[in-house]
Amino acid sequence: MTLKEHGYKPRLIDGKITKYMSIYGVLSIEGPKWCGKTWTALNHAKSVVYMLDPENDYANREAARLNPASILTGEKPLLVDEWQKVPGIWDAVRFASDRTKEKGLYLLTGSVTPQKGSAAPSFLAVISGGGALYTRDDGIHVIPIDCIMP
Repeated sequence: MTLKEHGYKPRLIDGKITKYMSIYGVLSIEGPKWCGKTWTALNHAKSVVYMLDPENDYANREAARLNPASILTGEKPLLVDEWQKVPGIWDAVRFASDRTKEKGLYLLTGSVTPQKGSAAPSFLAVISGGGALYTRDDGIHVIPIDCIMP
């Protein structure tokens, strides 16, 4: 059972997310604020950790800053919402996925704020397993993960 919200209407991207979760260990869904990333990801997740949850003075975010792996204990697939608030989460999920070789472990959602005058970036990146897959309106591109790691 997923965390699908009441009233959720299936989106075109849902089929791709389901497919990629059966192939890769981690998916990162990026896009502008309020475009439905979290809402969509909840449809595919069994547990969630919110980095922007103000409960207990942002306890999730503080725990992740101290030890990013400590927040990855929920039922899989685990959604980490607004992961970019603690960049170490990227390495933690990548390491966990690479170590276990399991598929569909983590969903990461992160907001981007486009620069004034630029097109709003909207892409789905599938990470782990030696490559990243981006889908955009203009097609699909496979890029080695080394190319996107800092």
